[in-house]
Amino acid sequence: MLNSFWWGHNRQNAKGINWMSWKRLSIPKKDGGLGFKNLRAFNNAMLGKQAWKFMTEPDNMVTRLFKARYFPKCDFMDSRCGHNPSYVWRSIWETKNIVKAGYKWSIGTGHHIPVWNQTWLTDGSSVETPEWLPEELKNITVADVMHAPLRVWNVGVIRNLVSVEDTTLILQTPLFESVHNDRRI
Repeated sequence: MLNSFWWGHNRQNAKGINWMSWKRLSIPKKDGGLGFKNLRAFNNAMLGKQAWKFMTEPDNMVTRLFKARYFPKCDFMDSRCGHNPSYVWRSIWETKNIVKAGYKWSIGTGHHIPVWNQTWLTDGSSVETPEWLPEELKNITVADVMHAPLRVWNVGVIRNLVSVEDTTLILQTPLFESVHNDRRI
């Protein structure tokens, strides 16, 4: 469609303007191109923005509507595409990995942040679930590895749960007094 629009190729008029390659057309204007946008990247950015709103604005009317229909018992990041999803939902849901790669948790109380496989460490990495971990420890939260009233890490618990490398990363992650609620940033 883009080719037909810009170059004029259609059934009635097979002759069009032969411009430059798409790669050269999409170079920014300041660098000598025409500044055409990558529509796929732009579309993913807009869909990702809506996914971000699902995660950060739970009281938004659109969020509540999609949540009721597609992920009523979990949050967006734990949602599934489902059976016979709408085109809009499927498109937003497919940006989940893009959004997941671009956020991390800001630690407040720690009650909403799972310790395992979430990006909450200061360097944006996560702590992988150890294979030996008992079932009752698979759902612990960051609040379980810190002294809540003092807002400091519980070093003994952390050393018993994770490797020396992960312990170092956890202990380097600051707990700020000014942050009161867990949130994605």
